[in-house]
Amino acid sequence: MLNSRVSHKFMKEDVARRLGLKFILNCASLKAVNLEGSRVLGIGEDVPVKIGIWKGKVDFTIIKRDDLA
Repeated sequence: MLNSRVSHKFMKEDVARRLGLKFILNCASLKAVNLEGSRVLGIGEDVPVKIGIWKGKVDFTIIKRDDLA
């Protein structure tokens, strides 16, 4: 499921690599409520996405954590 109105869309690193997604390395970090901080691995820009009849390009934040994706 993709919520296009959220501020960030997350994708796990292994999924991004499996899809062959090119991403820009990033040294940012993120912190969610009740979780330890986690490093952002990169940003995948303008990733083509098709959901049903909708097609568009979406930016994804690439992360390692299972509990945020």
